[in-house]
Parts: sequence; C-alpha cells; structure tokens
Amino acid sequence: QDEIKTLIRQEVERQGGSMRDVAILTEIIGKESGFNPEIKNPRSSAFGLGQFLSSTQQKYNIVGDINPKKQIRAVIQYIHEKHGSYASAWYFWQENHYY
Repeated sequence: QDEIKTLIRQEVERQGGSMRDVAILTEIIGKESGFNPEIKNPRSSAFGLGQFLSSTQQKYNIVGDINPKKQIRAVIQYIHEKHGSYASAWYFWQENHYY
C-alpha cells in the first residue's frame, strides 16, 4: 500500500499535479481497488488499481498488466480525458461511486 501511494505521488508530481491532486487520486484508487494492482472484480471484467473494464484496459494498453506504474499512468490519463481534472473526477465519484 505504501509503495502504491508513493508511486501515485511520484506520477502526479511528474505530470505537474498538486498535493491536492495526489490526495484525490490516492482516495479514488484506494476506494476502487484497495491499492491492489492485481485485484479483479468477480462480477465484471474490472481489474487493477483503477478497476478498468476490459474495453478501457484495451484503450490504455494495460490488459492484464499488473505493473502499478503503468496502471497509475493509465488512470491519470483516463481522468484527464474523461473529467478534465482530479477534482472533477472526485466529485463524480462521490455522486456515483465510480469515476
């Protein structure tokens, strides 16, 4: 868990994000996967830190990939593409319990 949190901080900072962005992404990933890059949802194709469905895994080229750094980068890209900001993704998650 600490290793994943460190990777989240490093990736967000590398891309120019703030500590608030780090906190938000850490919260989302924690809620989605419990910081487990190998976790699978038994009721769907959701997998990994971001609980991406198989189609989203394919889009970000991480199908079955348990590398946490690659998964975090994919989650960051997905958030920027879908929500525009970490804050918007977090507000959406709070309303819908997914992002």
